[in-house]
Amino acid sequence: MLFEGHLEQQDALTLLDSGVSANFILKKALDVGKLTLNLTEATLELADGSSSPTLGTAKVTLRIGAFRMRISCFVTEPSIDFDIDLGNTSLTEYQAVLN
Repeated sequence: MLFEGHLEQQDALTLLDSGVSANFILKKALDVGKLTLNLTEATLELADGSSSPTLGTAKVTLRIGAFRMRISCFVTEPSIDFDIDLGNTSLTEYQAVLN
């Protein structure tokens, strides 16, 4: 499910993805919003079986309509097609119910 979200004052195309275990954000979205990148090492296993290193993590406030959520994300280069990919961690934390 796609949403037009907002990070700070910028638009952020957001995918709600129950097939992903964590949250991801593109580095360019952090750069545009002047958000902080925390350097950590992690490797992502992608759906096609390949792996990709992350650039670090970031805590961001995402707004979708009137709803605001503070999320932790792994920061990636363009290995995702959206600015933000919300995974199961956000669905669980915010007790999302999808019918």
